[in-house]
Amino acid sequence: NNYFGIGTDAQAALQFHNMREEAPSLFFSRIVNKIWYGILGAENAFQSPCEDLPDVVTLEADGVQVPLPLDCQGLLVLNIDSY
Repeated sequence: NNYFGIGTDAQAALQFHNMREEAPSLFFSRIVNKIWYGILGAENAFQSPCEDLPDVVTLEADGVQVPLPLDCQGLLVLNIDSY
């Protein structure tokens, strides 16, 4: 993998994985998989399951605490130039 994520993005990925394990017949093509992932991601964005992320996560870089925006619902750590 090229990134590590916590929050809304990771929640959608976990739901996608669990749903795919439970009902593989619903995931029969790449486009359908993308649609499911989009539905789950949109659902999580509107429900805000990670709205308390800044209260429960501390980000530190080079020994310095990095403040998270109060409305932050996800955190991605990338090892690629763009996302």
